[in-house]
Amino acid sequence: MEPQPQRQSSPNPSGYHVIGGDGQEYGPISSEQVRAWYELGRLVLDSRVRHADATKWRTLREIPELQHFRGTSNLPPVLAPHPTHPVHPAN
Repeated sequence: MEPQPQRQSSPNPSGYHVIGGDGQEYGPISSEQVRAWYELGRLVLDSRVRHADATKWRTLREIPELQHFRGTSNLPPVLAPHPTHPVHPAN
């Protein structure tokens, strides 16, 4: 069981509910816990999130007050594959 997060420093004092990768709903959790779970890879930008006092689910990328930590994940970046044939500039 997760410890109860501190809520006083959260942009949304009532917290957030999230759908984890296992399909289960968790919350309410603080914005700090959302950030920690994102950094651990437990949440991704397409994870479903809602304010604790709301009924509409949105993706993590759609929650404006949670966008301040986007891009801080410790996960390695996804690299595009190299082309199989070299690309030659047009002469």
